[in-house]
Amino acid sequence: MNVYYSKNLWGRDRYAKKLTSVPLQKTILWNTQELFLPAVYVGEAGAVLDVCEKIPVSDMEAFLKKWDRERRLSLKTQEELEQFHAENPGSRDFMTEMSLDGSPLSCRISAGLMWYPPAVFQMTAHEMSAPYEDKSPALQTSPAAISDTAKAASDGDWTNDKIAEELMDAYGCDRTCCWHFGRISYEWKSAPVLSPQKISLFFKDRPVPVTTDYFTTDLSCRNEKITITHPATGQNYELTILGCEPMQHSLSFDQIGTKGILYPEHSQVLTYKISPEIPDSLFSIRDCSDGDHPRKADTTDTDKEDADKEQKKQCLSSSVFVIGNHRGSDHAAVSSLHFEPVSTVQWRAVFHIKKKADLQISFSVPDVS
Repeated sequence: MNVYYSKNLWGRDRYAKKLTSVPLQKTILWNTQELFLPAVYVGEAGAVLDVCEKIPVSDMEAFLKKWDRERRLSLKTQEELEQFHAENPGSRDFMTEMSLDGSPLSCRISAGLMWYPPAVFQMTAHEMSAPYEDKSPALQTSPAAISDTAKAASDGDWTNDKIAEELMDAYGCDRTCCWHFGRISYEWKSAPVLSPQKISLFFKDRPVPVTTDYFTTDLSCRNEKITITHPATGQNYELTILGCEPMQHSLSFDQIGTKGILYPEHSQVLTYKISPEIPDSLFSIRDCSDGDHPRKADTTDTDKEDADKEQKKQCLSSSVFVIGNHRGSDHAAVSSLHFEPVSTVQWRAVFHIKKKADLQISFSVPDVS
């Protein structure tokens, strides 16, 4: 198949450069996860790697039974959405570093597509008849184009993405399974390797957020201690709340936001210590609330109520938040933003857990001459 070095990973634009296919035809097992590497594509402009993840239908069926249509449509909080994606076998996320002949490349951009067999479509046929705007995020397919060239389906006719079908045909993937196609575009760090003899890949699983404990703070909290437990290791950590402060953020929303829209600016800042120490990348404290949504300026109370109802339907699509940071030996968490000063916040303790160890492999490129 034709693959281009382009802004559009699944197609081409006017500046696209066609790449040369270097067949790999390599299947690897990463714990229980089967990955198929059909080819790497190289050219002067850069390189592209396709990673095909095989997903058993039984895994997807078990997920859809647990997360049925009613439950999926009832998702309201960020915590629920995190759990949904963590359990969705089609949402497994990992990073892939690549070297060709010992020369490392820099990841530029990546994207993914799902393909589902008839068994999954049959299982969800009664759900697929619902209007598109009411659909949940369970299946990554829709009449709206996932890729720019995806063919729109007619009303009630739900099909796989056109490009996912092309990938299935080009790579000869088993049509009794679900597939996730990942495409990663790389930039050369040094001279292009146009006839690679060896490829090295480093797969890094992205941590999944898991909420373990909840607690509430107000502006009077000082030096309070909370014990929390890691959900995977069972290790106890002592969380010390050092203090809470109100904050009004002087963010220039006039520059980065939409004109005529008001944005919330008030939050609560929580400072804390944790013992034993754990990197910020593996632990965080998050507000249970999504905060106030942006709204139009000069709106009436009725307009505000209607806007709030509409935002709830969109489920987390436009919340505004500020990320906490690490202040020396102390840590900080920032609550969601509100239009009025924040005095009380319910927090959740979140551990970020890698489900499997990283995998590094190297192998020779097959000689197809």
